[in-house]
Amino acid sequence: MRTLLALALSASIVACPFTAYAAQTEEGIAVYQEMLAQSNSLGDIHAYYDMTLGMSGSVMDGSDLNMRVEMDLRMTDTNDLTQMRFLGYNRLSLLGEQMDLSLYYANDWLYMEMDGQKVKTEMPLSLVQSSYDTTQDYASLLNSVSFMKDLSVSHDGDNRILSYRMDDSKINQLLQAVLQSSGTAMNGASITVSNVYGEYVVLPNGYYSSATIHMQMNMTYEGETINMNIDGSIGIPNPGETVEIQAPDLSGYTAA
Repeated sequence: MRTLLALALSASIVACPFTAYAAQTEEGIAVYQEMLAQSNSLGDIHAYYDMTLGMSGSVMDGSDLNMRVEMDLRMTDTNDLTQMRFLGYNRLSLLGEQMDLSLYYANDWLYMEMDGQKVKTEMPLSLVQSSYDTTQDYASLLNSVSFMKDLSVSHDGDNRILSYRMDDSKINQLLQAVLQSSGTAMNGASITVSNVYGEYVVLPNGYYSSATIHMQMNMTYEGETINMNIDGSIGIPNPGETVEIQAPDLSGYTAA
């Protein structure tokens, strides 16, 4: 059970990009491509993530389990990784319990604090660069218009509401490639995603200020199954503006 849950959670994070739909329209494609271009130009990012996972299946012994993952992430200088820093606050809520984790990265070191324990791990820029490049490569594929089955636009004042639905077959092909390259796929586990859809709120300047995503994930492993319904939202308070990071007190961290 533990192995299957771990695999399912890992796969859900990999699969989430990071909602009646019409087929692709010329306006939908144009707005989507404009939004991607603006997003890719960002050097600083401040975003709030909120994801709810509902789990069921044989591994759950007939019961359902709900989990919530919240994150406040700030990143600077992503266009120049030699200067990049990030600060993240994460909260996992499960079965009435909460687990908080803070992360800070700067100058080749990753600092982690959880349950009062402070640990630092050396993380050379070359490792960060490799991981970042791989993530960006897969993100570029996933964000291709060819992965979108539907793209349509409605209007809310000056803002554009971009609705999308992804192609199940194509996203599953990419998911398998990601899992294999990351070492997550193991021992014959079968993972599929479906019904991936969401919305972006696109501002007049082309940046998006919020987004939603829904997806379903099914996994089988050694005769057990787990089914997940995932609903997530992203909020970006000031897209395109400079992000300030206040470094935490780094005293008291011990090397892992």
